[in-house]
Amino acid sequence: MPQSEQGPPEKQHYLPVVYLKQFSEDGSTSTRTSRVWFLNGTGQRPVPVETQCYLSFFNSELRAEEAEKFFQESEGLYGEIAKHIWDGNYARCERDYLGLIIFAISLHLRNPAYDLGSNFADRWDAYKLLEQQFAHHVLAGGKGGAPTEVELYAILRGKWVVRLIRTMPGDTLITSDNPSVFYSTSPSGDVHFITLPVVPNCCAFIYDRTIVSDAGARTLNTKDVDLLNGAQLHSMWRALYSHAPFAEELVRDAPEYWSQQKPRRGMIGDDYWEMNVIEYAGHLSFVDLN
Repeated sequence: MPQSEQGPPEKQHYLPVVYLKQFSEDGSTSTRTSRVWFLNGTGQRPVPVETQCYLSFFNSELRAEEAEKFFQESEGLYGEIAKHIWDGNYARCERDYLGLIIFAISLHLRNPAYDLGSNFADRWDAYKLLEQQFAHHVLAGGKGGAPTEVELYAILRGKWVVRLIRTMPGDTLITSDNPSVFYSTSPSGDVHFITLPVVPNCCAFIYDRTIVSDAGARTLNTKDVDLLNGAQLHSMWRALYSHAPFAEELVRDAPEYWSQQKPRRGMIGDDYWEMNVIEYAGHLSFVDLN
C-alpha cells in the first residue's frame, strides 16, 4: 500500500539509522536490525539500531512525508560515504566532500537538543528556520541577505575543509544520540569546527579554514580519542552508543553522571536563536588555530 494511503510515517528518527548502524556490532555489514551497545543512567545493553533515537511524529505529523523525503537524499549519500570509509577508499570527490559537511550540519540542527519557541506548529518549521539561520550567520558571516544554494556551495568549497582521521590500533570512538559536535574557538559562540565520529575507528574533522588549520596529525592519538569520546558524553541528549560493551568504569559511574547531567541545549524562536556550541579548550592534536 502506498505511504499516502497508510498515513504519515509516525516513527521519525532524529538520529538516522544509516548513521547509528555504523557503530553496531556488525560494522561494515550492519543493517537496521544490527545490535548496538546502549548506555544511559540505568546501565548498558545491546539493542537493535532501528529501535533507537526516534519519537512519534518528531519532525511533523501534517508534513511527515515532506520531511522524510528531504532527509532521505543526504542520508542515502551518507550511507555511500560510510561504505567508502569502511572499505578504506574514500574518494574525496566533491559530491562526497560537500555531502559530508552538509550531513554533519543537518545532523546537529535536527536534534531534539534544540528547544523550540511556542510559535512553531511542528519541528519541521523550526528545522528549516535553524538551517536558514546557520546558512546566513555562520556560513555567510551574517552579510547581505539569505545566500542562495549556489552561493552556499561556493562558501563550502572555499572556506570549509573536511578531513578524516583514523584512530590507532586498539583505540575506538563511541558516539551518542547527538553526535555532531559544534566547537567555537572564542567566546563569540560562532562555529569554527565540527567533529563527527563516522565509524568506530574514524572521525570527521570539518573546519573553517579562515579560523582553524589542520595540525597535520596522521592519526588520532589516545588522548584525542579520550577527548572526542568525552565530547560525546558532554553533548549527548539521553544516551551513548558503541560497537562493543562500554568500559567498566563508565558503566559504574553512569547512574551518578546521568542523575546530574543537564543536556546541552540550543534554542530557536521567531526572532532569536542560540546554537548548541562547545567552547574549545585546546588539546586536540589535529587542531591548530590561525
